[in-house]
Amino acid sequence: MRNTKKSKVLIIHGWLHSSKRYAELGAKLSKYADVDIYEFEGFGDTKYKSAKLDILNNYVEKLNNYLINKKYDLVITHSMGGNILLKVLNEYKHNIKYVVLSNTAYNGLPILKPIAWIIPMTIVLFIVSKIIPKKIIKPIFSRISLLTVNELKYFDDIMFNDALKANSFVASITLFQLAFDKFTFKTSDINKDINFIITYSENDRIIPLKNTKKLICDLSNPVVIKFDKIGHTVALEAEKEYFKQISKLLESKV
Repeated sequence: MRNTKKSKVLIIHGWLHSSKRYAELGAKLSKYADVDIYEFEGFGDTKYKSAKLDILNNYVEKLNNYLINKKYDLVITHSMGGNILLKVLNEYKHNIKYVVLSNTAYNGLPILKPIAWIIPMTIVLFIVSKIIPKKIIKPIFSRISLLTVNELKYFDDIMFNDALKANSFVASITLFQLAFDKFTFKTSDINKDINFIITYSENDRIIPLKNTKKLICDLSNPVVIKFDKIGHTVALEAEKEYFKQISKLLESKV
């Protein structure tokens, strides 16, 4: 790093994840920075406190309020977390130098549209998963996880517990909203000084490559890093290389 003062880093998790998914990454990065991990209401141990049905926009409002009067040198996001942060930065000025957008849910998720239409069934699935024995539901969830990871070996206890802890209503509604989201980012005076870094994988089964290419175009020449042979969850499937890239960024630029 360029000075002895530690950088400030914020990590924002993705859909059906929690702060626990990124606790190990945060611990490793603490060598270089003071790290906070933001957890969306309805996931992990954070209860959903609003009656609003427009959950994504509620998340935008809450994240914007959280960022007010804070200064982060680097914000790291995954999937839904990147979607929410981009919406915040599209409308509000914040003191952020660098943003890493990993496997960002952007401009809709075509593969999820057929699933998202059956919201009642997804709600029932999440509710039932909390009732029946774990030894029965775990193999089912492990197969479903292959949408987000390329190999079953990456389906770990954190992923399973995050799925069980998620608010059934919140998880289902946000899935629907992400699938049909039409948001596109506009570069403006509000966000022109932010340096964006995009990480992606061509084997991501959730995010179409064309959506990532559109995001790259909309962000006007961000730094782009591709991870080979992994799926949607880079912080899990390419943990060492991901940490290496982030730590390199902290050491050289932030």
